Amino acid sequence: MKTYIITILFVLIIAACCKDKVAAPDAVSGFQKDDFPISVGNWWRYQVIDAMQQTTDTLTLKVVDFDLSQSTFTCQIIQHNQIVDTGYFIISSNRIEYKGINQNYSYFGNFTLTVPFQVGSSWIGDNPKDTVSVLSKVESFEINGNVYTPIYNLKRIYNLLGGYRLIQDFIVLPKVGIVYQSLDIADGFPLQKQGFQLIDFEVQ
Repeated sequence: MKTYIITILFVLIIAACCKDKVAAPDAVSGFQKDDFPISVGNWWRYQVIDAMQQTTDTLTLKVVDFDLSQSTFTCQIIQHNQIVDTGYFIISSNRIEYKGINQNYSYFGNFTLTVPFQVGSSWIGDNPKDTVSVLSKVESFEINGNVYTPIYNLKRIYNLLGGYRLIQDFIVLPKVGIVYQSLDIADGFPLQKQGFQLIDFEVQ
């Protein structure tokens, strides 16, 4: 738990220190669909800090197949050389959706990106109570000794009557994808509390 909290505080401190580097919204370009590289063979490896299990591990998200008729890429979630989950990127002209095969538990939170987006953009996911907002664009950001430039900070909030709550923070880098994510899910009691930091990747 302490490691997870320290990681979140570290990210917030760095973002605050970079406040003077926040760029003005670019209404012409912004973050385009092609800025999120999804292609068979692409993979991203993350350090995963699980606050509930009090563990630190690695996890790889790999794109393994594409269904042209459905515009859907199939992904494998790999841990310790074992496939532990399956996910899908569903692509349309203005949306990039990620769905885990289990709707009740997904390592990446079953998120939706509406593209193009820029600072100040916001949109609704599959439910009217599920919203994502683009908070800022920072010209330089360091994670695990790697400097990424530029990055977008996004925040997702999903609240339902009865106590279900999801809070998901993303840091997204054009032409790379998600370089940082925190996911906090509760339904009257904690269900999932994890932080992801990009270690390595290969994209086409």
